[in-house]
Amino acid sequence: KRENLRNVRFIYMIGENDTAYGRADRCKQFATLLEQWQATYGGFDYTFEWLPGVGHSVPDRDKVAEMRKYQRNAWPTKVVWRQSDDVIRHFYWLESLNPKDNELVIASVTGNEITVSSGTPEQLALWLTETLVDFSKPITVKFGESTKEFRVKPSLETYARGLEERGDPVLAAPVRLEIGKSD
Repeated sequence: KRENLRNVRFIYMIGENDTAYGRADRCKQFATLLEQWQATYGGFDYTFEWLPGVGHSVPDRDKVAEMRKYQRNAWPTKVVWRQSDDVIRHFYWLESLNPKDNELVIASVTGNEITVSSGTPEQLALWLTETLVDFSKPITVKFGESTKEFRVKPSLETYARGLEERGDPVLAAPVRLEIGKSD
């Protein structure tokens, strides 16, 4: 489910002579997919290096220093999530209440408006923090064909639940909104 890499900085490289198991060809095909996804979804901050005359052993030690300058953004304003199975429920600030293998969810935040589109599942929960929205104002959620407005109140109990579920204080949030197609 490689579309999930939209908000992750990464580097990959391959030597042109690394042809065992189709590695070189697969890496070039993946570069083509990444270009298509960039055009469709935006994001995908990556570097692909094709190394002429090199085999399987590629010199990558200098890439560690390059990667250190990037920091994780736990609250991106746009998320592309291709669900990988029926077990994983969380992805950034989204929670699928009934995850399905290969279901695509695209969600974005602009100001206090959240739009969830593309193959929207029946139900989602949105974990929200003031990094994404202003809690003092109404939040408009467009989910499939419906639009609904919410007034939210941060809760320590909700934050604790998020911390327990995620195990990461940066991914825990004080507001959780359940939304569904029947709303």
